[in-house]
Amino acid sequence: MRIRFTYHKNKPLRYTSTLDIQLIWERACRRAFLPIAYSQGFHPQARIQQALPLPLGFTSRCELVDIWFESDIALVRLTQDLQNLKTLGIEIIKTEIIPENAPSLQKEIDKSEYMVYPLAKLSVDCPSRITKFLSMTTLPRVRNGKPYDIRPLVISLALETTSSPHISMLLSASGGATARPEEVISSLELEPYDFDYVRTKITMKVSSGS
Repeated sequence: MRIRFTYHKNKPLRYTSTLDIQLIWERACRRAFLPIAYSQGFHPQARIQQALPLPLGFTSRCELVDIWFESDIALVRLTQDLQNLKTLGIEIIKTEIIPENAPSLQKEIDKSEYMVYPLAKLSVDCPSRITKFLSMTTLPRVRNGKPYDIRPLVISLALETTSSPHISMLLSASGGATARPEEVISSLELEPYDFDYVRTKITMKVSSGS
């Protein structure tokens, strides 16, 4: 049985790695005596599959994880048995059954949305920086020693002047064509460490029950 959890990754876990998040899920399932499935071989691994890895320091309102179980479980039971995760910083907001033969989460992801909040007052020329960025057709950058063009990976970018001003961005997250919000901020010639990053939505290419 394959179950997809949609959850919030809250501030207590903002500096917890993707691998450690996976271990938290595994331990929570074991402590709740849930029949989590494991791979075969000399070093069995819990069958847990996360979506787009969230960089350290980020929080999220829309994380996705698929977990396989050896037998059928009522979704209501899952939510109840895993309530203790909330105290650690994981808040489950949705559970759903996913077909066993559905594509992997990574293959299904198309786009991701972020809200980026300044830790201090936004630069007064932020609107003009965004306008300049959007007017460009190409913007070469280097990640891990490899060149890439960030401009086509940014689908939308805007300054939201609400009661809590922030920069909103919709980024490509399909296969190898991905953009990271801190790289977009850097491309605006702003200091990435001067912002707080929140992932607000993950969009799938096709529906698989999500």
